Amino acid sequence: MTNLLLENGNDGFNVMTFILLGAIVLMMVVMMIMRSRQQRQMVAHRETMQDKMRPGMRVKTAGGCIGRIKEIRQEDETTKTVLIETGYGNNVSYQLFDVNAIISFIDEPTSTMTPTHSTPLTPATTDSPSTDFDAGSFVKESNKSRKK
Repeated sequence: MTNLLLENGNDGFNVMTFILLGAIVLMMVVMMIMRSRQQRQMVAHRETMQDKMRPGMRVKTAGGCIGRIKEIRQEDETTKTVLIETGYGNNVSYQLFDVNAIISFIDEPTSTMTPTHSTPLTPATTDSPSTDFDAGSFVKESNKSRKK
């Protein structure tokens, strides 16, 4: 390749050099255009997703938190936050996230929730061994065995 570049004795600045440089520059420009196009598509997708958000929808955050939208707040012109309810029963907690932290919907707004399992859950029978664990008795037993 060096012979091709120095073929005419012009210190390497011949037509082949310009063609190679032009091809490299063209590839870089094409890659930049493709990347900006993908970024615009992602921004458009995020904006449509944020427009669909409504209280009551189940969502997943970037940190993996799954919950139900309780409230959407407009803090100021640029800041929008979402109050998410997590847990169930007496263990309910509320967490405030920036709207950009929501990465996906768990269920669509028009769909109804259906169980994910096909067989009904049955309570454990009395024949099965107890799964209750008493840490206090375990510590006492392990201390007895160490003393021996």
